[in-house]
Amino acid sequence: MAAGDVIGLSMLLVITAAVALVVGLFAGQDLTLIWTSIALCLAAALFLLIGVLRLCPRGRAAAFEERSRSVPGSDDEPDVQPGT
Repeated sequence: MAAGDVIGLSMLLVITAAVALVVGLFAGQDLTLIWTSIALCLAAALFLLIGVLRLCPRGRAAAFEERSRSVPGSDDEPDVQPGT
């Protein structure tokens, strides 16, 4: 399954969870549909995480290293101001 398909499946699960929640709220005292909605949301979050990780071509460590290099003052050398 491609990353876009996994993210699309996540969106479909969220829509299904929303429908189950609305129907469960109006159905009465039975909480089965509400718990189903919660489970579908958790499954959607898992599929979204898998899809996003598949889209990321690098590992998390490489992304963190690049981000820390782009933040001013994050390197080991002290910042030197010209003329001071």
